[in-house]
Formats: sequence, structure tokens, C-alpha cells
Amino acid sequence: LLPGLTANNDPGYIAHAASQAQLLANLDLPRPSAPGSLGADGVILRVDGRAPYVTSLNILNPPGTYSTNVSILIQMNFSAPVYVDGTPSIKLETGLVDNLALYVSGNGTR
Repeated sequence: LLPGLTANNDPGYIAHAASQAQLLANLDLPRPSAPGSLGADGVILRVDGRAPYVTSLNILNPPGTYSTNVSILIQMNFSAPVYVDGTPSIKLETGLVDNLALYVSGNGTR
């Protein structure tokens, strides 16, 4: 829907949030493989409602003791592609003062 529009599936209309104007909408979907359906062109649409989860976590630096202001590279792998929005971070237990692991790269990857 366009910004400012809301949909209501019960009576079958789309209304603009700032007015009382209503547009009648056909909310019926064509049967599978019929013209206008998602599968008409042989496209198969699968919806997986499960959220991606971490499948592995790797520390890329060699084992050892590190001082402050030294980068420690952490690689997280996921079960499905993950798209990043904002600046994610992970709080790490690093001794008396905890620190954050900051996101560097990998948008749309596993």
C-alpha cells in the first residue's frame, strides 16, 4: 500500500487515512496457475515464516591475549540470508568493562 493508506479485508475496501474516501478493491486472488496468479509463469513462491538463526560463530584472530584497541574479528553465519538495518552490535563479556562487537559487513548474506 502507499503511505497513508490502510487496508481492511472485512468489507473489502482501501481508505486514505486522512479522509473518508473509500476505493472498492477486489480482494479475491486468482486460483493457482490461472492468469494473473503468482504461479502463472511457473514461478513458485514459498514462504518460510521462521526467523534466521545463528548456525556458527568463528573468531578469526589467532588464539591469544589482546590489549585494548585491538580488533577481534568475529564471523557469524546464519541459516538464511540476513538483511541488516541500522547498526547492530553484540555486547561481549571482556572483563571489568564489557565492550561491543560492532557490525562491519555482510548484508544479504548468510
